[in-house]
Amino acid sequence: MALSGPEGLGRTDLLRALADRIGSGTGALVLVEGEPGVGKTRLLTDLGRRVPDVQRVHVPTRRYDVRPAGGLLDALGLGLPVPDPGRRSPLETPAAPHSAVVDLVRSAVRAAAEGGTTVVMVDDLHWSDADTLGAMGALVDLTDTLPLSLLLARRPAPRSPALDALVERCREADADVVRLEGLPEPDVIELAGRLVGGRPGPRLRQRLVAAGGNPFLVEQLVAQARRTGLLHDLSDGSIELSTPEALPDGSAVLRRMVDLEERPALVLRALALLDGRASYAELAAATGRDVLDLVGAVQRCREAGVVVEDGEELRISHELVREAVEADLPAGSVPELRRQVGHRLLDAGATPDRVAAQFLRSGQGIDHEAAAVLTSVAGSMVERAPATAVDLFERAVALAGHVGPEATAAQVGLVDALFWSGRATSALALADRLRGAARPASRLAAEETGIRCLTILGRPAEALDRARAMPREPDSRAWTEALTAAMAMFALELAEAETCATAALAACEAHPDRFAEVLAWSVRAWVLNLGGYHADAVEPAATAVRLADESAHGAGHRMAPRLFHGLALESAGHSTAAAETLRQGLVIADDLGARWAVPFYRYAVALGHWNAGRWSAAERECHEGLRIAAEEGIALAAPWAHAVLAGVAVHAGALDRAAEHLDEGDRAIAAGGVQVGLDWLAWIRALHLEALGQPGAAHALLVQAWGLAEAVHANAALTLFGPDLVRMSVLAGELGTARDVVAVMAAGSRAGRANVDAHVDRCRGLVEGDLSLVARAREVHAAGGRPVEVRLDDEAAVLLLLRAGAPEAGARLRAVVADCADVGMVRVADRLELAARAAAPVTPVEEGPRDGWAALTPTELRVVALVASGRTNAEVAAALRTSVRTVESHLYRTYAKLGVKNRTELALAHNQRSPGEGG
Repeated sequence: MALSGPEGLGRTDLLRALADRIGSGTGALVLVEGEPGVGKTRLLTDLGRRVPDVQRVHVPTRRYDVRPAGGLLDALGLGLPVPDPGRRSPLETPAAPHSAVVDLVRSAVRAAAEGGTTVVMVDDLHWSDADTLGAMGALVDLTDTLPLSLLLARRPAPRSPALDALVERCREADADVVRLEGLPEPDVIELAGRLVGGRPGPRLRQRLVAAGGNPFLVEQLVAQARRTGLLHDLSDGSIELSTPEALPDGSAVLRRMVDLEERPALVLRALALLDGRASYAELAAATGRDVLDLVGAVQRCREAGVVVEDGEELRISHELVREAVEADLPAGSVPELRRQVGHRLLDAGATPDRVAAQFLRSGQGIDHEAAAVLTSVAGSMVERAPATAVDLFERAVALAGHVGPEATAAQVGLVDALFWSGRATSALALADRLRGAARPASRLAAEETGIRCLTILGRPAEALDRARAMPREPDSRAWTEALTAAMAMFALELAEAETCATAALAACEAHPDRFAEVLAWSVRAWVLNLGGYHADAVEPAATAVRLADESAHGAGHRMAPRLFHGLALESAGHSTAAAETLRQGLVIADDLGARWAVPFYRYAVALGHWNAGRWSAAERECHEGLRIAAEEGIALAAPWAHAVLAGVAVHAGALDRAAEHLDEGDRAIAAGGVQVGLDWLAWIRALHLEALGQPGAAHALLVQAWGLAEAVHANAALTLFGPDLVRMSVLAGELGTARDVVAVMAAGSRAGRANVDAHVDRCRGLVEGDLSLVARAREVHAAGGRPVEVRLDDEAAVLLLLRAGAPEAGARLRAVVADCADVGMVRVADRLELAARAAAPVTPVEEGPRDGWAALTPTELRVVALVASGRTNAEVAAALRTSVRTVESHLYRTYAKLGVKNRTELALAHNQRSPGEGG
């Protein structure tokens, strides 16, 4: 809607409607748009005035306030959120933009609205910083559910991406968009009549209409005419100008408004340089005068209509006036004048952020004092408002001349600010340039941020190289060693990880560092877990959790110790306890605002689902983890997630989908180097090759992967794909290789390795032809809640029966094949059928048909019937009380047995088959 004029001039109905809605307790969302002076502020003010008995929050906007959402937080009586004390996890990434301020504002406004009708008014939205705009965006949804109204006003320009995003969000939320246009001539005349107290004469009307319908300019023209005695009464009762030329046009009247005598002009110019608003103390500092000396000049400015009092501050009456004042100054002088004002404020003890706002827009010359101020202010904002901190640090570097200690200090801070603003690549590049910084403290800070950048970019081997090179100062040695241990762990340098973790714990005895302790114990747990000593890994992981619990405000949980504890519990067979620990870890991560940790927790939860054969759930957790990781810019461990997704697809027989995930994982490894998930990728790639009918290539790949894993003592990798390597070797007739693998897997057997030793029993049973060893492995896996491993034990038993030509092989084969198909392990069923065809012949009757309706299992027949009736996969899964992924597996096998390509062909075949055919 396009509206114009002050209250009573074209918008009375709108004001009444919106006021009624707000007063009734229904939220409203109003966006007012228009050129300067057209009446946006008045519309907001009139609307707020029309609604009695509400909580009003009027947000003043300063163009150059360096505080994130400074005006908004002031209006709400809030302070900036303080970052958590202590160290950061090497996995930690930037929070979502403006999240701290947004959460704080959203909580405060929600609380206010829950207590009664609340109106938040933000004028001059176009000058708002990104934090204020982000907070407003977060409040938009609340207007639907709470008695909360947002009244926002803006000019068409300037614009920013953040402002455009907020405007678009308001439009999507069906905001009332009020476009204020210039007043039509009748409304100009009516407004003028109200201002002069009578009917305007022809000459006055002509001059006022020439103002383009801008209400502010109309008001100022009338005020100018009054001040200069140009108005007089005519005999017909009208009010007229003495001469038409006596009253200037709109732009000229602004120039005349600011054309004051020397002292009032000094006050007005100082206010303009101070962004149009200042306290008496700030004005005195800027002008170099005493407050008492300024009182008369301020009063003169108020009489001229160019300055008004706003609480304890003075402000220029309108942005158009401020712009006119600044335009009246020599253009080249403004930056230098701002610098002078900044130094005067600094000398007078003004707040650092107020001083920084001046230096941020000052001249280009070298100013070390200004650089130091900007660096100090920026340092306090790195994690609360990183984008603002980047601007301040970059300005500080320029003011310091790009060289010297002040420039280095600013650049070190800039590395951190770039990282926390989500620009890890830029932060890493600058950290590289600072590696030769003279001061050890500066070099150490930049190196640590560089390590964090490399870690989240999925390049742990490079991060490890940097960590090794970090100086080991006595007071920071514990943290440096723990950080190096973590990088070695991620790079799969397990022996080094254990050594550094031990060194970190030793250093903590001389210089206690709770964060280093938590991280070091977590690394120890991970190393034991990867070594196959799952039960032993539980205790150090639990120690890390306990130390984090005991840390101040629980800040030690930023090291994510519950992640390592959950993984140890899951690997040790305590799946229920593991799931609860990981759930608690996710809750703590949310409480700490540590969203960066969520992908890793999701991956850990996916592992539990994988072990239990809950394929759809594992797939869901991996996809969710990858989604959040992409939002947070985290590449580490993505290869593992893609390997799991590929493994689920291989089990289901969806080989094309498996190939896509394997390729994604390979690309991540190529970009980041050796890291978590490499062993899984090699394993699943081999299973994929085998499924494609390339057993030789699959076997060769696992042999190669085995050699690499053995070289770095990655026992977990050996026990991960060792059983499949043994199986493939036995089927290929390479019993020597199979025996060697079993010998390595069996080495180091002791208490705490129940799952690993069960794997060894299965493999030894295959090599030695001993069914009792396989049965023993099955008992352990069944007792430990490992249904997937139980099916693999059953597969091994069938292979032994087939190899021995046992009479019961056929029946056992059909039972295991059907069972594997029912739990979504289609690929295992296919392997068994292939092995059966390659083995010594068994009784044909026992083997049963391989194709046609007679080859379908009872479950497959039920799936066909339900699909033929028109049900979706989800509906079939619900009817059979199984997962969608298992239904897909049944369909895959059914298509192959019946020679059909899709659901339609399957339904036709079902409807056309003869009553006695199969099933």
